[in-house]
Amino acid sequence: LVTGVQTCALPILVRQITYNGAKFGAYDFLSSKLQDKHGHISFNNKVIAGIGGGVASVIVGMPSDLIMTRMQAGKDIHNLSFIKNLSCIIKEEGVFTFWKGILPATAKSTIISVSQISLYNQIKDDLGPKRYNLIENFILTSIIASSISGIVAAIVSNPFDVVKSRLQTTNKEVYSSTSDCFYKMRSEEHTS
Repeated sequence: LVTGVQTCALPILVRQITYNGAKFGAYDFLSSKLQDKHGHISFNNKVIAGIGGGVASVIVGMPSDLIMTRMQAGKDIHNLSFIKNLSCIIKEEGVFTFWKGILPATAKSTIISVSQISLYNQIKDDLGPKRYNLIENFILTSIIASSISGIVAAIVSNPFDVVKSRLQTTNKEVYSSTSDCFYKMRSEEHTS
């Protein structure tokens, strides 16, 4: 059981490193460029930096995400390791297969980046000494800000994650596009 559950450990680690490295790196870079002359950044600019972080994470992280999703769904081609799956996908399906489901993945990733990083920073700034000084304890401020932003990120990103996973684990005959997947899930599965 432990071996079976840990089958996806390498793709999960690679995905987290690529997605989060690109997301936080792009967010930090853009935030530093969008600050005013006093080093402050508006919420709108935090959102722009969050969108940039989300887009960067998808571009860099989709290959490992595809392999991880397929392996978790039991669709690892030929029951191979992460590296062998990577090589087989390139040979059998082409390199652009790695960005299958990129539209819902980008929507999900930008929503997560904006709600996690941008919203977190804004709430932390508003509650702490930078604005209203409602909570003086930095740790408590961080816990509240991360809890709120995490809940928002989970709620708003889940539909896009489901669509992305469906597109990555089914063949082309099932869903013709991102919008077709949303439509079929809504009408045929009565999801709300």
